[in-house]
Amino acid sequence: MSEHSLSDIIGQDRATARLQQCLQGGRMPHAFLFAGPDGVGKRTTAEALAKVLLCKQPRTETSGDGAPLLCECGKCEECRLTRAGTHPDLHIVYKELARYHEDSRIRGRVMQELGIEVIRSFLI
Repeated sequence: MSEHSLSDIIGQDRATARLQQCLQGGRMPHAFLFAGPDGVGKRTTAEALAKVLLCKQPRTETSGDGAPLLCECGKCEECRLTRAGTHPDLHIVYKELARYHEDSRIRGRVMQELGIEVIRSFLI
């Protein structure tokens, strides 16, 4: 897992502001869709959000414009497990997992997108 925090995300001010709004309000939607071209920081942002959500003692930083930012503490057991990629509540599902699916038809497909079969098999 990357070492980035939500406060480190560059060029995604609107997206990170929305995430911070949800975190500060204590109301998270059931899902977020991180979409866009390669290299814009989708995975980095999703991992940074996961760190804050899993942290038991999140801290507040101040952004460059003075806005409060909720960040992971980086010290609790949950932060340590998340950083190591071994937190029991963190499951990263990606299309390449299809090659490990129990159904040979799904294993044999060239996956252009993350299919529901992969999500059902590895997450649910």
